[in-house]
Amino acid sequence: MNIDRLADILIEEEAYRPHYYRCTSGAVTVGVGRNIDAEHGGLGISESEARFLLANDIDRCIDECERAFDWFEYLDDSRQAVIVHLAFWIGLPRLMKFKKMIAAIEEENFETAALELLDSKLARDIPGRANRLADELRGSI
Repeated sequence: MNIDRLADILIEEEAYRPHYYRCTSGAVTVGVGRNIDAEHGGLGISESEARFLLANDIDRCIDECERAFDWFEYLDDSRQAVIVHLAFWIGLPRLMKFKKMIAAIEEENFETAALELLDSKLARDIPGRANRLADELRGSI
């Protein structure tokens, strides 16, 4: 069987949709006819598929951070991971609003950067996660 040919036919018949939609049976569907709706017998996605998507998202976030922040490449791996983590979690546009934290990172004042991260609605809403990231910024993990 020619899998590539079959895939082309299924894409033509089902259509590729980058966002979820409801198929004719009402099931939540994504991509090329992937039923992800548990109430309609959907498959969902496997852990390996989720990890594949996550790897792509991490790569995108790294690219965004490299373009947005001149200092990003000079951070150690742990601090780069914090910035990418934040870009993934809240999105680059929202991350860019952390102006005092960003300024402190530019000055290599990681204690102040951590405090600025913790002085946010984000940290008040999800303190455990924010505290872990602040500790990583400080270099205390």
